[in-house]
Amino acid sequence: GIVASRLSEKYSCPSFMIHLQNGMGKGSCRSYGGFNLFAALESCADLLDGFGGHELAAGFNIREEDIPAFRRRMNRRTLGQMLLFCTVALGLTAMLFATTQMQPILERLAATRVSNAVNRIVSEAVEEGIESGEFSYDSLITFEKDNEGRITALYSNMAAFNRLQSKILDIILARIDQVSARELSIPIGSLTGSVLLAGRGPSISVRMESVGSSSAWFENEFASAGINQTKHQIVLNIDVAVSILLPGFSTDTVVSNAVTVAETVIVGSVPDTYTYFSTTPSSYENDAKDYVLN
Repeated sequence: GIVASRLSEKYSCPSFMIHLQNGMGKGSCRSYGGFNLFAALESCADLLDGFGGHELAAGFNIREEDIPAFRRRMNRRTLGQMLLFCTVALGLTAMLFATTQMQPILERLAATRVSNAVNRIVSEAVEEGIESGEFSYDSLITFEKDNEGRITALYSNMAAFNRLQSKILDIILARIDQVSARELSIPIGSLTGSVLLAGRGPSISVRMESVGSSSAWFENEFASAGINQTKHQIVLNIDVAVSILLPGFSTDTVVSNAVTVAETVIVGSVPDTYTYFSTTPSSYENDAKDYVLN
């Protein structure tokens, strides 16, 4: 038993030691690598005069003339288990390699799919919120004018702003479930990393789940629209943060949108005189000289 154990450790395989005397052999064996000794001896019971033990260590009695047949059976069984082990190891290695190759592809594909879906949802939500007729520029902004009708101040109707923001976010959150459960398909050729095989072969389907949250805020933008005109735009900024859950890992993406929900052109009085200064810093000095000289 001690010799068999040392042989198993030295050669990294199951070992069988048989001591022959007067045509009969008394054997001892030790397992290695998960090889089930008791099951192996049980399969050779017709060649043995007796055996006992467990999965890792066992003993048996055998006639000398039956040893060659016993050796052949054990070699076949050991070889079969080794082939099975190698097949499983190869399969696990292939799965690990495929997973490593799949992860960046899945991340990009999932982020693109989710972004496209979220952009569509946001666009539809803003359109519905505005087309309802509840909100317009006049309902969001109030002008204060002096006795001559000139605009002196703009007031925001914060209640109306909050209602519009809340309504649009409610629509987005209600529809974000549309992208929660989808399948992504990747051709096997794309996992090899080869340009020639990319997009070829049967596809592997992976199911993704996504959960999202959204936030929104308004911004006022003013831009010159003429010598006495200013364009005022009310822009709704929407950020939708989505966590995408894929088999074995997850990824996050943020989809940002800026949508103009209302705008108008504010017309003032025409000035008696005016000058022009470029918005390019390098031109400031020349514009100032022209203004002073003329």
